[in-house]
Amino acid sequence: MPTAVVNQMLRKYEATHLTEARKMPRFDTSQLPSNSPIEDHHTELSNDSSDAWYFGIFDGHAGKHCSQKLASRLVQQVRHDIEKVAADVDQDITELVTQSMIKSFESLDQEIVWGSLGEVIVNTEKAIHASLPAAVSGSCAIVGYVDIKAMRIYVANTGDSRAVIGSLDSNHNWSPIKMSNDQNTTNKKERERLYAEHPGEESTIISKGRVLGSLAPTRAFGDSRYKWSARTQLAVKDHFFPRMRMPPAHYRTPPYVTATPEVLHHQLTSQDRFMVIASDGLFDLLSNDEIVSLVGTYLQQKSDSLPNNPNTDRWAYVDDNAATHLIRNALGGSSRKELSKMLSAEAPYSRNLRDDITVTVIFFEDTSSS
Repeated sequence: MPTAVVNQMLRKYEATHLTEARKMPRFDTSQLPSNSPIEDHHTELSNDSSDAWYFGIFDGHAGKHCSQKLASRLVQQVRHDIEKVAADVDQDITELVTQSMIKSFESLDQEIVWGSLGEVIVNTEKAIHASLPAAVSGSCAIVGYVDIKAMRIYVANTGDSRAVIGSLDSNHNWSPIKMSNDQNTTNKKERERLYAEHPGEESTIISKGRVLGSLAPTRAFGDSRYKWSARTQLAVKDHFFPRMRMPPAHYRTPPYVTATPEVLHHQLTSQDRFMVIASDGLFDLLSNDEIVSLVGTYLQQKSDSLPNNPNTDRWAYVDDNAATHLIRNALGGSSRKELSKMLSAEAPYSRNLRDDITVTVIFFEDTSSS
């Protein structure tokens, strides 16, 4: 595959955004589809004074409909709810923001999953074309809130997308700070939570590394197949949505999946230079350490104030957009042969090689001396 074609594919959906915030001057976004149509979506919003920013990535599965709805609604809802509580200075703002983000996630999932049933009665045609597809499909969601005035970050995560901060120490070594935990069956706490919520089902609730042998994430929006009763699912399938799958085997005590997020927070320091938020398509191919090293050395190549660390021949440094830079290196880096292999397959065969990938890289200024 010619280099020009590789570059065109990798850079088609990239964008660089300059903000008015001195402490957070820029963020880069980029996507690479594997599914057709792509099931990943992303949203970025600021408040009116641009001293707070909100970033969301939504990794859909079993269709695009749920992630599309999250892209149009969830970040806006998080912003609205946080702005309502941020004025209450008499309480612990960290706890207020945390609970606000949890409420935003839970209320929207309630609307998607259970509101769709009410929509069937009120407006059957609309439900069949809009509400039910969003409920039947599913999506992971990760939303980052950057309070620029306080230089504090909150990340709410439902599913297995990730956020990681890149921090530079006094010896110019880069290290990752985790801002999310993967919510899937490899997470011991998630397994224990499922066992505790469904006693007596330990032998069936996790099978083949998936919830009820089918769903990879243990938390997700939509996915009514793991939330509605079996009776409700069969009624919807028979009367309104015939392409809905049958309930999973060993389906006894729903709901098995929740959209309740885990919220982590972090006080930014002068050492923290960027945060990467991405769907699991990136983290399937690169570790947190590799991602932070790649963005860190990317910055060093563009700055005279930092030493230019030597790199192996594996990585490529040819993109101005940091998100595209990560996607390129996830798919092959400096190996033209590997890049061609990973990019040449078309949907649906490309899913054997890679998932949809969506990446946002948010940069922070070192303002310690200003």
